[in-house]
Amino acid sequence: MQKRNIKNNSTVSPLLFNLVMDYITMNIQKPAPWSLLYADDVELIAESLTEVQSDLTVWQESLERRGMRVNREKTVYMYCNFSGDNMDVIPCSSIEGVPLKRVEEFKYLGSIVAAKACTERNIQNRTQTAWLKWRSLSGILCDSRIPIKIKGNIYKRPVKPALLYGSECWPMRKTDEQKLHVIEMKMLRWSGGVSKMDKIRNYYIRGSFKVAMVYEKLRENRTDT
Repeated sequence: MQKRNIKNNSTVSPLLFNLVMDYITMNIQKPAPWSLLYADDVELIAESLTEVQSDLTVWQESLERRGMRVNREKTVYMYCNFSGDNMDVIPCSSIEGVPLKRVEEFKYLGSIVAAKACTERNIQNRTQTAWLKWRSLSGILCDSRIPIKIKGNIYKRPVKPALLYGSECWPMRKTDEQKLHVIEMKMLRWSGGVSKMDKIRNYYIRGSFKVAMVYEKLRENRTDT
């Protein structure tokens, strides 16, 4: 029998890892959202500390029986006090008696999950990501020789999805939609070489780029899901 090792940078290694993880944990996984698994990132959710501690122990023991190990340094816990009661002592989770680091928020698959349900942090996070995408394409988007419609198509492919990624799950307010609208208009104005001094209305700029309003895209995304 010939033994072959698969390199970490192989194109099939992530797929194989996902298949293996899904197989060895299929008997301990709970329906979403109580347990979420993507590659080696696992999120466990429960309604009580006792329950989440029990789930964590089950996952730890199951993985270690198969030669895998829970990373103590990267494992954190977040407590959500939905009752709104003031608590002098926050419940603590641990692995083998060692307390885990408590956080107020963490990033999971590109989205911010916070103890206090707030869209603002997700907007900040997605804004930074979208601007990075925009800057990486600014050589094209700001080139006056390229037609506006082509720029609009380029913007709608990587930039706008980066800005609105995960927004289907955000509890949106009018002020949140306005923030996203302002960010997008800055990108479109700079892409078109238009300043506020030119006194060109937003609807005309959007029409030139063939880009829909942010709130329309938000509603479209939520309808599709």
